[in-house]
Amino acid sequence: MAEHGDHANTTDIAAADARAIEQLAVLVRDGDAQVKAYAAGALANLSYGNAANSAAIAAAGAIGPLAALVRDGDAQGKAFAAAALANLAFGDDVIKAAIAAAGAIEPLTALVRDGDAQGKANAALALAKLANGDDATKATIAVAGAIGPLAALV
Repeated sequence: MAEHGDHANTTDIAAADARAIEQLAVLVRDGDAQVKAYAAGALANLSYGNAANSAAIAAAGAIGPLAALVRDGDAQGKAFAAAALANLAFGDDVIKAAIAAAGAIEPLTALVRDGDAQGKANAALALAKLANGDDATKATIAVAGAIGPLAALV
């Protein structure tokens, strides 16, 4: 019976298999609006507090499609993509740089300014994590016009 319990705790490991992450990255890029949103939500969940999954998500090429979804998606897609970017940016300078290089700062700024409540909150968190410890990114965020919309949230 204990063996069964041990296997029950490996569900998240199986879900985080590199092939599954690669498929989610493809879905964020190529799915319809609902599929893109759900795939972004799954990537947000997989990246939350998990550096190995975050690295796998970045390696699978998901950062660019997530940034594009923040820019071009529906409200749910934008919110989920911003959450994924926020989780990916937590504590990894290489991934933070890749997010900035993918052009995510301007759409995150637009989402803080114009999004629904969840989108605004997730975009603000993503911008905060991107800015943490990086003066150049802080300057880029300021130049993008994020300070006013961020201040309006408090």
